[in-house]
Amino acid sequence: MATVKKDALFGIIDQGIISLSNLGIGFLLIKLTSKESYGLYGIGFAAILLFVGIANALVTTQMTIFAPEKLDKLKYCSTMLAGQYIIFFPLWCVFVTLSLSAYYVELISNEILTYTLTVSITVMTAIFHEFMRRFFISH
Repeated sequence: MATVKKDALFGIIDQGIISLSNLGIGFLLIKLTSKESYGLYGIGFAAILLFVGIANALVTTQMTIFAPEKLDKLKYCSTMLAGQYIIFFPLWCVFVTLSLSAYYVELISNEILTYTLTVSITVMTAIFHEFMRRFFISH
């Protein structure tokens, strides 16, 4: 029972840090940036949440449900992680290629290219973070 309480506490602390960080960043951006920049932040944040939600629906929630009944949990979770990136890495490559192509044919500015690449890298990092959170919860 102590392990469950400890795991729950770590989950609450992890989520609290993420939520407080997001809130703090939002307040800083409201104070320090233009409306356009804050709008880009809002769009990027929504895109990150969308992809994290999709990854949760396709991979991490399934893993949390089915891992306890698997004999080799580590192998199962490793397969789920590979599956996550089999889904998302090709999409990421296409997005990055389209962003770079749009930049080179001068459809988007250097600032927008930097923004799109930052959001895309953040998506890949965020879905990994969510995966690892669920992995540690299920073990």
